[in-house]
Amino acid sequence: VLAIEAFRMMAKSNIRGLAVVNNAGALVSDISQRDLRGVRPSSSGFWRLWSKTKEFKEKLKIEFPDAHIPESPVYVTPSDPLSKVVQMMAQRKITRIYVIDDPATLIPTGVIGAQDVLAAILKQPTPQSSQE
Repeated sequence: VLAIEAFRMMAKSNIRGLAVVNNAGALVSDISQRDLRGVRPSSSGFWRLWSKTKEFKEKLKIEFPDAHIPESPVYVTPSDPLSKVVQMMAQRKITRIYVIDDPATLIPTGVIGAQDVLAAILKQPTPQSSQE
């Protein structure tokens, strides 16, 4: 898939990011609105929108080395606790983590965004203060 097509899908579906999978359906990367940084109509990088998503991301990593672009896809399994998701998001400075079926196959089955984490935290019972 070309990067421009991925961005078109995001705009059409009103979402901020997409999983990038290989021919076997395994998670290999992701692409998000954040990856549009540096792409301007007058920019020499504008043409990159018509490259494959993998090439697009590789060029971003080179051009923006401090941009916190993960080297490999970030994922959890359905059995991982919420605390692991929060920790990974904070450490890697990301707002989305994919849920995969099995670490051996890396087939994405869902995605957890920062808003999902906040909603899950708000559903937790409020700890009682020891001074009541």
